[in-house]
Amino acid sequence: MSDQYLTVQEVAEDLGVVPESVRRYIREKKLPAKKVRTVGMKEVWGVAPKDLTKFKNG
Repeated sequence: MSDQYLTVQEVAEDLGVVPESVRRYIREKKLPAKKVRTVGMKEVWGVAPKDLTKFKNG
């Protein structure tokens, strides 16, 4: 993935949650993310580090 975006897995590890929780935050618009590509039927989301920092700081 691009250096400017973190994967859902990386965000989950940083937050100490499972990847599905991160996807839920994205779906509920609590955590901004960008669809960086589609692999088959699966969307791959990327989270900008600055958005993760904002999310963590409330």
